[in-house]
Amino acid sequence: MLILALSVHPTTLLLDEPLIGIDPIDKQDLIKLIQQYMEDENNTIILSSHQVEDIQKIADYVVFINDGEIVLFEDKEKLLESYKIIRVSDADQNNELLIKPVSDSIGTYGLINTENASKIKGTIQSASLEQIFVHLCR
Repeated sequence: MLILALSVHPTTLLLDEPLIGIDPIDKQDLIKLIQQYMEDENNTIILSSHQVEDIQKIADYVVFINDGEIVLFEDKEKLLESYKIIRVSDADQNNELLIKPVSDSIGTYGLINTENASKIKGTIQSASLEQIFVHLCR
């Protein structure tokens, strides 16, 4: 269906869950097709998906919507640079710099603004779009 839509050379596509129910090989091919379409700066895709990992491969800008409300609208690269995941000791689990911390069998981890990451002791790693979404919308 997408190939048919692209055959008329539209400048805007509205795609709702285009990657659902597609086998992994076809999914990768479709992602490449979408990326090729987006190489033309005159083209726009508005893509709705619950597959946040796939959005991370495609999107230039991200809008998080939770319960019908826009939680965030940001350039994807800036968003990924703005947050980290930090794992802290139990003593720091209530630190006000952590965004919605979660305790698991290993300890406590949470989202933190990159600018605050050096202010708390812990193990820091990059945050994925999915992790950012879960912590901001939980």
